[in-house]
Amino acid sequence: MDSALVKFLKEDYPKRHGITDGREILVRREEPHRPTFEISDKKETIIQEEGKGVSRIRWQGDQVEVIDFEGYINQFGEEGVLRCDFVISSIAGNAFILFNELTHALKESIDKKGGKRAKAYHQLEESIKRFCEGEWDLLDKYKKRVALFSFRYKDKPIGEPTKKTRKKLRKMQVRLPNIREEQP
Repeated sequence: MDSALVKFLKEDYPKRHGITDGREILVRREEPHRPTFEISDKKETIIQEEGKGVSRIRWQGDQVEVIDFEGYINQFGEEGVLRCDFVISSIAGNAFILFNELTHALKESIDKKGGKRAKAYHQLEESIKRFCEGEWDLLDKYKKRVALFSFRYKDKPIGEPTKKTRKKLRKMQVRLPNIREEQP
């Protein structure tokens, strides 16, 4: 049996957006089987091995489902619109719903003015608005509602500082053969 969220995404959301051509609406979802799990977008599976995901979620409560909201929206040809990556909610009941935008980028890309942090805020806002359009009251039914921007910093690419260090080390290697150990 589908959760209230999946039912909403398969039935109500398409109708509200004029999609009545009878095609099957796909909702890519996964259920984590541990209270702590990691997720990443644009991968074959949503839930990743420990240390491989971008967002780490700790949940101790009812069983949850992770829905690929970005992929869901893309099937309607709305690829250019702002939306978050995932929606996570309890499968049974209405304990919580979490909208999650995530990224794996350099610190400078995330924190600069007009960077990913600012864009994520708008992506989360627009995603939440999609659930509040018209007379829908789905979000009001959840006891806890969360918007989360999560990120993991990438390592800096090899650049000038590394080249300079390598060059200095090479100079030392050239000089070392000239130093000989004295035998007593």
